[in-house]
Amino acid sequence: MSAEFLVNFKDIYWYTENRNDLMNRLSELETYVPKDIIDSKIWILGANEFWLKGFENCGDNRWYYDVRLFFHEDKILLEISMHPKSIENDLSNYLTWIRSLTNISVDDEDGEPSEW
Repeated sequence: MSAEFLVNFKDIYWYTENRNDLMNRLSELETYVPKDIIDSKIWILGANEFWLKGFENCGDNRWYYDVRLFFHEDKILLEISMHPKSIENDLSNYLTWIRSLTNISVDDEDGEPSEW
């Protein structure tokens, strides 16, 4: 079962102006799954969906991703299926980078602040 979190931007204008940069930055993460690898399998991702996958061995029944990120018009949805250490590190670094640029909150599906 996955957990969902919303990255909410206090300044929606900033987010809409910088959304492409936020998406492009994902490709610099160690756990980033390139879209050409995904599209060569049975999956075809939308332009605003991105996958991360930890590099630790987490068993044979593993999905093709541990985290999916969906960039909506006013927020980012994080769907976290597994969070091995590599995922925790990359997501923490990514969210810290965003926080260095603008004010965000990361809230769980109930709207409560999370520890991300």
